[in-house]
Amino acid sequence: MANDKTPKTKKTIQSRPNVNWSKISRALLCPHITEKATEEENNSKYIFKVPKEANKITIKNAVERLYGKKVVKVNIINVKRKAKKRGRKIGYKSGFKKAIVVLKKGEKIDLFAKK
Repeated sequence: MANDKTPKTKKTIQSRPNVNWSKISRALLCPHITEKATEEENNSKYIFKVPKEANKITIKNAVERLYGKKVVKVNIINVKRKAKKRGRKIGYKSGFKKAIVVLKKGEKIDLFAKK
């Protein structure tokens, strides 16, 4: 038996028309609304709570697909849990992960759009 060595061709990446919207919507949990976050909206920066397993690429793709805006940069912050006392017992306030998404200059997301 002879070894068949055929030249391997590069696979081209094609855009898939079938978008898994449930996977995209799971990449962003909710917008993180604080005073500082609302002030940063003037600089085209938006803050979202994201799952622990989310990374910058999935967050960028989710924002671009859901809101149709061009994302320039994504920063991720892990907020650590905090100890809280209740009497003699010590409990913990859960930590979370948040993402700061910077959009292209001049683009805005209307987070409080009325439908």
